[in-house]
Amino acid sequence: MKKLLLLLSIVTISLSSIAQTVIANGDMEDWTGSGSTLEPQYWNSNKTGGGNATLGPQTCFRDQSIFHGGGSSAKIVSSTYFFTVVNGSLTTGKVEAPSTNKSEGYIRTIPTQSDYSLPFIGRPDSIVFWYRYDSYSSDYPRLEARLHVGYGYAPETPVNGNHPDSTQNIIARAQWTNVPNTDVLTWTRVSLPFIYVDGRTPAYILVTSTSSGNQTGGADGSTLWLDDIEAIYNPTIATGTISPLSYYVSATSGTSVSVPFTLTGTFNVGNTVTAQLSDASGSFAAPTAIGSVAATASGTINATIPANTATGIGYRIRVVSNNPVLTATDNGADISITLVSNSIAPTAIQTIGANTDGS
Repeated sequence: MKKLLLLLSIVTISLSSIAQTVIANGDMEDWTGSGSTLEPQYWNSNKTGGGNATLGPQTCFRDQSIFHGGGSSAKIVSSTYFFTVVNGSLTTGKVEAPSTNKSEGYIRTIPTQSDYSLPFIGRPDSIVFWYRYDSYSSDYPRLEARLHVGYGYAPETPVNGNHPDSTQNIIARAQWTNVPNTDVLTWTRVSLPFIYVDGRTPAYILVTSTSSGNQTGGADGSTLWLDDIEAIYNPTIATGTISPLSYYVSATSGTSVSVPFTLTGTFNVGNTVTAQLSDASGSFAAPTAIGSVAATASGTINATIPANTATGIGYRIRVVSNNPVLTATDNGADISITLVSNSIAPTAIQTIGANTDGS
């Protein structure tokens, strides 16, 4: 894994400060290295692994003709090396091969080495990715993600026993294995839920993937394409506090009201948040839209209570979104609206001189 460092004269921006709740370079657009060590930035294959891992053939390639989004994907290929199938691999950790015995291989996060650890402090609901697969001899692909603190291993307890069990470090895990002997030659979306074991905040994410899901087997030529790997946070929407709680309108003029809202999780580009006004009893059976704004993050709607709104003391305001479609609870407090009127009497035209009272 190679980190590209951008040195600015005043500020140095690091991965840990900008990518702790997203999977860095999950779209496979940025690549570093050259030749057999060309790999997606922040990701590793066997050629930058440890032990005997680097002795095998190159298994990770940049594919700029087959991709889901952008201009490239990661192509992971299982290949034969001295009559042994080397499983194609791509990971945010380090591929370790202590010996030529495949069963002793494992992948790990090394917190003390930035090339082999991906900082991550989010608690996403799922991990989503797109894949294609060309299977040989009933082979099948595999992808797993672990949210953890400290060292993380896949599997948690390596077969050779040279490292401690990392089970206690694992906070959540998502796992996927495709159906054996199935070619998937069009881009297909997979969503894997994270299964949490406790409420700790993660420090790292360890994503592991292989073109041959059988740790001790595999078939020469099995190929997995990966693209657009994302951490997904289920979206929520909430109405903020409305202040003040009393407003006046007339038959011809409305009045402005600020409607704060909070968005959490993943909202799609083009999402619109709309403020709605209830009837005078607080019912949203037929709400009135009073303002909207395009937003994928929290903000405020500069709304307008319409002219000629009936007098009442039980109004409420709520917000809704359209992408995804979500409805928030209302503001939680009654709003008073008063319809006022202005009149001049008598209505007859009068000619009034200086220092003279009118009728």
